[in-house]
Amino acid sequence: MIRLLGPPRDESLKPTLLQNVAAQLTGQAGVILIQILYAVMAARLLDLESFGIFSFAFGLVQMILIFSDLGLNFLIVRQVSLSLASSRERFSDILSLKILVSVGVGAFLAMGGFMALDDLQTAKVLALFAAGMVIHSVSLSFNMAFQGYGELHVSSLMTFLLALLQLLLGGGFLAAGGGVLSLGGAYFLSAAGVLGLNCFLFVRRMHKVKLSITGGSALLLLKQAVPLGMGAAFNSVANRIDVPLLLYFSGAGQVAVYSAAYRFTGALNNLPVAFLAAVLPLFSRESWGTREMENLVEKTLLAALTAGAGVLLLFTVAGPGLLLRLFGATYQASGAILRILIWAVVPAFANLVFLHASASQKETAPVYPIAAAAGATANLLLNLWWIPLWKAPGAAAATVVTELVVLAAYLFLLRKQVGAWRMGRPMRALAIGLTLAATMVVLSLEGLLWAAAVLALYLAVLFWTGSLSSADWSFWRQRAAIEPAR
Repeated sequence: MIRLLGPPRDESLKPTLLQNVAAQLTGQAGVILIQILYAVMAARLLDLESFGIFSFAFGLVQMILIFSDLGLNFLIVRQVSLSLASSRERFSDILSLKILVSVGVGAFLAMGGFMALDDLQTAKVLALFAAGMVIHSVSLSFNMAFQGYGELHVSSLMTFLLALLQLLLGGGFLAAGGGVLSLGGAYFLSAAGVLGLNCFLFVRRMHKVKLSITGGSALLLLKQAVPLGMGAAFNSVANRIDVPLLLYFSGAGQVAVYSAAYRFTGALNNLPVAFLAAVLPLFSRESWGTREMENLVEKTLLAALTAGAGVLLLFTVAGPGLLLRLFGATYQASGAILRILIWAVVPAFANLVFLHASASQKETAPVYPIAAAAGATANLLLNLWWIPLWKAPGAAAATVVTELVVLAAYLFLLRKQVGAWRMGRPMRALAIGLTLAATMVVLSLEGLLWAAAVLALYLAVLFWTGSLSSADWSFWRQRAAIEPAR
């Protein structure tokens, strides 16, 4: 049993890989469900234009949240997991720098909104969300420190709690007659509450934090973090620039229609993160060119592509009907957009594997920002081209092509580390899934029962062809049993 409010009494109580994966998957599943419920609640209680303003402000702030990180979150995990003895000093320095950067970025975003946006209401909403983003960014630093210590169940709990508080507070404010501005207040209060709890648990379980940093330490930390931060920033642009551009070219109504579909795919894209957060320390302890690293990459990629193809099959068949049932008839056009967006999930899952594998090794750490830059460039250019032509469907198509561009960049840049002979089984699993998905589109099947049947057929074919075998399950069971989290 892992205690939450006190440090483990002995080494045998450290969470294992299996416990961390279970905690991450459980927490992430809860977050995904809450995010979808939150979006449904906001869509039904706000008018179409107000929901578009909310989607714009929330999407932009989440994109800037990644910018304000500057790669420091990845650095926290790396520094804490590599040197637990000196983690007190290292974490305190990084946290001090993170606070300064977050406050500066948040203030810039809030002031920029008032200067650049014509609608005062939208500027006020953006400013309130920016204030919440500052607190959220600092709170994430503690989440990453818990992850570096191998206490992923705590970081999962904090992530889940933030989503839950937003749902409860936001729902309460809207039920009491509040508008879109009250949702910004809900984000601010939720982030503040989670930050307070994070500080309490961290000091109770780990160590005290002394906020102080010198100019030399800050420059050294930024030198290590900026390459990863650039990758995160480019990746954020590649994933979220479509919403601001859609608002600029097509208005809040198109943003609302697009966001209803994007809520599904955006939440689903977080599923592999729960698994990969627990596997990241395993990547960090291996080296390119070894059989252990090759096996780990192959089996992780196989799991990601299998899961991605399963999500594609489920939502290709059942997604539009489920969206209409949840969001209502006003968002009927979102079903067609979802059927486009869901194709981006498969390459996105694979990209997350390559991201974690490359970032875990010093020699391939620059691959992440380069691949992300390729995606950001592609997404910006395609959205500037396709949104004026096709509006929300154009933004959805640009998202799919962007993920494919990023995947192509990873495959090219990591061609020496990830041999083609190791890609055989993952590619077969992908080919089977894409073939079934294309067949389902032609047959125009709909409904959860059909979706479940198609998914069962996919898994049966995978096992029959040997693309997914009992040996793969044994590999992860062994890792879960023998690999400590830290």
